[in-house]
Amino acid sequence: MVLLAVLGTVVLLAFAAHACPSESASQPCPAAAANRGIVLALLALTVGLLVTPFAFLAEVALRRRIVYRGAWGRAARRGALVAATVAALAGLRLGDALSPPVGLFIVTLGGAVEWLAGVTADIFAGQPTDPDLLAELYDLEHDEVVEDLHFYREMARRHGRAVLDLGCGSGRLFPALLQGGATRIVGVDGSAALLRRAESRIASDEELSRAQDTGLIRLVLGDVRLLGSLELNGRFNLAIAAGLLPHLDGPEEALRVLSGARRALTRHGVLILDDVGPAQMPSRDLPLSVDWRRQWQGGEVVRRSELMRREAPEGLRVAFSTIVDAVRPDGTIARLPSSHRLWYPSAEALARVVAEAGMAVEHAYGSHDLDRPQPDSERRIFVVRRADPAAGDRTR
Repeated sequence: MVLLAVLGTVVLLAFAAHACPSESASQPCPAAAANRGIVLALLALTVGLLVTPFAFLAEVALRRRIVYRGAWGRAARRGALVAATVAALAGLRLGDALSPPVGLFIVTLGGAVEWLAGVTADIFAGQPTDPDLLAELYDLEHDEVVEDLHFYREMARRHGRAVLDLGCGSGRLFPALLQGGATRIVGVDGSAALLRRAESRIASDEELSRAQDTGLIRLVLGDVRLLGSLELNGRFNLAIAAGLLPHLDGPEEALRVLSGARRALTRHGVLILDDVGPAQMPSRDLPLSVDWRRQWQGGEVVRRSELMRREAPEGLRVAFSTIVDAVRPDGTIARLPSSHRLWYPSAEALARVVAEAGMAVEHAYGSHDLDRPQPDSERRIFVVRRADPAAGDRTR
């Protein structure tokens, strides 16, 4: 590819040396516009060919010299983006329309496009591993969590008829919500792989399957930050955000989720924010080490993880990476890496977001047994309502 870029450079220079770029009274050039187009096309092609392999090598270096799925696709996207940016700048320069503000705008626009290409509601998007495998491993870990089921069963009994499960994942809470008396459950998640797991869970459970057939359970693929754009079909008495906040990028996104949830609730509806408490917050960086082992598909699965933490005004920022080694029955090993950037809001920051969304904390718990919050609490659970049920929605 680099050799092709060199060849493209030679062709570009040779063509530019013999083709007239503009037309004037003293030098007529009927093909000037076509020549400029050819020069810009050759320039873009050459830049794209040159940048793509280096973008690939840079990603491989950052990922510990391992080639992950989609690496060439991401490199090609970055190469094309750089090529388009350079061609745009060169085209403006040839037309005498380039100025520092215009150049800065184009470069900024290119950076924004690259950033937006990585923004998604799917927690598995951009990972170097098959999303369906990651979703299956997600269930392997989370299906063992049962200590919160009585809490959500009781919350559904107290508040639920219509329940909105934000970031529902594979539907782990659905049975408890039905047992608590929910008559309508809408699960929203940005991961198509996790919703496929939810469909499998429903199909394999007679009660869940019957509930879905009668319209009691509905799955919605969508971004919880954009609830207003989703077809939720009515308002809800209870909304649940269990383990959702850490996957948001900070207070701005949290405000969008809470504001959307507020509008989706009935006048006296309740939203539950349920995340890890102080006792489970990492107090230091952790090196790569084994954190669990499971049996899966007739073999053993070992997950290693590492994290780097950073204190910020809005809470704790964590870069979390995992490597899962799945030992198949034939003895071969499948290595499945993934990485996430997590945000654990401070209690003060979360309370500010709740207030700014036009809501108020009604109860705060430190466990699913409704213990009071303590410095060593395992969970941080906020039960929030509209600050003023008669007031209009407040958003930024």
